[in-house]
Amino acid sequence: MSKLSTKTTTYKLHAPNYVSSSSDNNNETIEKYMIPSPTLPATAKSPSPSRNNNKGIKQRKSIKFRSDDDNNKFPTRLREKLSRIIELMTYFRLILALTLYSLILVDVIYIHKKKEKPFWIEIFIQTINAGFIFLTIVGHPKRIRNLPRAIRICWAVRRGEIQTILSYSSTFTEIQKTQINVARDYKWYVYDTLDSSLNCTPIKLLSILLIWNIGTLAQYGISGILWFIPQAKRPEIPYITLTIITSISELLPIPAVVIQSKRARMAHNYEIRYTFRYSIQDSC
Repeated sequence: MSKLSTKTTTYKLHAPNYVSSSSDNNNETIEKYMIPSPTLPATAKSPSPSRNNNKGIKQRKSIKFRSDDDNNKFPTRLREKLSRIIELMTYFRLILALTLYSLILVDVIYIHKKKEKPFWIEIFIQTINAGFIFLTIVGHPKRIRNLPRAIRICWAVRRGEIQTILSYSSTFTEIQKTQINVARDYKWYVYDTLDSSLNCTPIKLLSILLIWNIGTLAQYGISGILWFIPQAKRPEIPYITLTIITSISELLPIPAVVIQSKRARMAHNYEIRYTFRYSIQDSC
């Protein structure tokens, strides 16, 4: 009997006795030794099938919207890549121009001394001229179509028809459309900044485009001399004159365009540009 009572006493020491607890500490003792139930609490609600369906629909919609955004970003990325390629072609065109003018100078020296130059120099001149005239033909349509636009903008400024942020009229929409079209072709052309010192003035725009078009026509003349007149019979004075005109027209606008490009970048970075949000922009 003594052994049995000892075992019983040991069992009572290790196991909690909920029945013998006092009424005051009953709740505290139950909470202390309570084992969490694996079942859901009474306040929690099991997810209904309708909510799962709605969640699936929302996920599908978000995936659809994300794919639409990716589709909209594709033309923008393509446009950025094309503009980057055009910018690289512009630098390459400048390198070709400087090389061509140097070779033409060598050709003029041989013509003046009435000596026959090495054959490889003639091949090199014809090759560089072919590449340069190709890039000139590619870029000439943009230059020639923006020249009348620049004249129209200058004429509008002279007549006081350029709208500002404080004054807008529907009669000025044609001028606004012209400015938007020029800005699309030349990213350095900004005309609607709050800081007027960053704007490209109409006179500057007209001067740059006029010089470029004159240089393009002179380049066509140089190509005609190189292609259709033999080396010994090339006219020296027209040859030199066209070369000087072309070199000036290619090199002179570079500082103005570089400075204006930096100003346009500042205008875009600091977000001080404003845009007239009218239907005319959608119709352009």
